[in-house]
Amino acid sequence: MNGKIHSKALLNGLMKRFTQMNIHSTSVEEYRVAFAKMIEFFRFIAHKIPVGIKVHRIRIHNGETEFTHLKELWCPPAHMTTMGRLNEKGDQILYTSSGGDTAYRELNPPVGSIVSCLECEVIEPILSVDIGLLKYNPNREGFLKQWAFDNAKGLKIVYQNNKELMAIDTRLKEFMITQFVRSVPKGSEHLYRLTAAIAKQFFLSKDLEAISYPSIKSQMRDINFAFPAHVALKKLKPIRIDVHEILPSASGSNLTRVLPIKGCYENLNFEDALVYTNPREIIGWATKD
Repeated sequence: MNGKIHSKALLNGLMKRFTQMNIHSTSVEEYRVAFAKMIEFFRFIAHKIPVGIKVHRIRIHNGETEFTHLKELWCPPAHMTTMGRLNEKGDQILYTSSGGDTAYRELNPPVGSIVSCLECEVIEPILSVDIGLLKYNPNREGFLKQWAFDNAKGLKIVYQNNKELMAIDTRLKEFMITQFVRSVPKGSEHLYRLTAAIAKQFFLSKDLEAISYPSIKSQMRDINFAFPAHVALKKLKPIRIDVHEILPSASGSNLTRVLPIKGCYENLNFEDALVYTNPREIIGWATKD
C-alpha cells in the first residue's frame, strides 16, 4: 500500500474535489475516475447475499392496463433507461428491496393506482458490497449479523489492526454513505451522477455482483439491492406477482393500504404471457432471515 493515501488531509482533499466538481458539466465517467483515485489504496470486504433471500420490485400500471409479460416488471431496455441512483442512461440495473412493503415505500404509489409487485428469490449466492447497511442496521439478525462480524474481522486483518488507518477507512466509507442516502427530488436526477459513478467503479470488478444500501424511505431500517441485469437473470428466480389497488388508510391517516386484486404464481418466465388467478395470501414481505 502507498502510505501517502493514508492521511486524513489527502483523503479530505480528494473527497472535497469529488463533491466540488461541476455537477452540470462533469460526466459520470469523470466522477468515476475521481472516485477511483479516492479508493485506490482502501479495501472493501464484500459479502454474499445468501440463497433463499427474497427481493421485491413494484411497478405502477398505466391506468388499468395489466402487465402481460414478466419483462415489463424487469429493468427497462437499455435504450429506455433513465438516470438512477446507481446507473446512468443506458445502464441496466434491477433495483429491488428486501420486502414488498419496503418496495412500496420506495415508490410511494398514489391512492387509486394499480400496482404489481414482483417477488424473486436468490437461487445462487450473490457477492455484494455494502454501502451503509452496517451503519444503520448494526444489530439486525440473519445474514447481516454475520456480515458485520466478517467485515470487522476482515478490516482488522487488512489494516493490521492499525487504528489510525481504520479511522481513515471509516471516514471514506462515511463519505460514500452520505452520497447514497441523500434524497434526490424529482427533476434533479442529474445529482445521481455521483452515486452512479461510485456504482460504476464497483461494478468494474469482475467478481462483484450487487450493491446493498439502506432504504431512505424506510428511515434506513430496510435494505435495497441493486443488481446488473445479467446477474439478476442468472441468480434471481421470479416466483410470484401480486396485483394490488392502492387505497386510503381506513383510519383516515396519511398512510395507504393495498387491496389484493389478482396474482400470477406459476411458470413465471420471459417467454410466456402472464396467467393471472385469484390473489393468494402474502407470506412474509421480508428477507428469509
